[in-house]
Amino acid sequence: MLSNAQILGVDDAHVLAVDGNDSLQRLEGKTLAAFYRLRQAAAADGIALTIASGHRDFFRQQKIWNNKATGKSVLRNIEGDVIPFEAMSSRELLAVIMRWSALPGASRHHWGSDFDVYDAAAVDDDYQLQLVPEEYQSTGVFSALTVWLDKQWREGKFTDFYRPYDIDRGGVAPEPWHLSYRPVAEICQQRLTPVLLTELLSKHDIALSALCLSDIEALYQRYISL
Repeated sequence: MLSNAQILGVDDAHVLAVDGNDSLQRLEGKTLAAFYRLRQAAAADGIALTIASGHRDFFRQQKIWNNKATGKSVLRNIEGDVIPFEAMSSRELLAVIMRWSALPGASRHHWGSDFDVYDAAAVDDDYQLQLVPEEYQSTGVFSALTVWLDKQWREGKFTDFYRPYDIDRGGVAPEPWHLSYRPVAEICQQRLTPVLLTELLSKHDIALSALCLSDIEALYQRYISL
């Protein structure tokens, strides 16, 4: 069982390196074993299931968040259009960031049970991966991967994996590339509470933290709790 520190991303003792083309990525132990089985099955059908982003610790998420919250990184709306940083109020900025990026401490990637995937066999080595929905839809380069995963689940195979952001629920934008390993993720989800997040955010330098803390329950319900 993961500790609170591991769930919050400040301890990474629970993750192991993935072998093969994914060697720079790490996953939680049980998730890793299950991923190998999924990858082997995909390979048998000509799909090179590859991890683009596995475990991500709190400090990496903190940097991503702070860069967006201070205007150092590009901000986009749901249509993918760039939004001028100066044009937004603090609340508008918070909503834009959380549409695409998790609050540090609340990222499912902290758990090692969640990872972003693509089909390396579908593109050249120099392909610039974007991780946008268009890549995974019917005319996208990774449409075969989407079809393959959907087929597995229809047939009752690999049902321990699922897409937590399969549709737009008004919080996090749909992410067809994001897979979650249910046996680990559901436990982590239950244990990640607003109280736990409040304690963490109060101890670290997080841009917009005062606004986040003042509205933590609502943010939790909209963007974190599934």
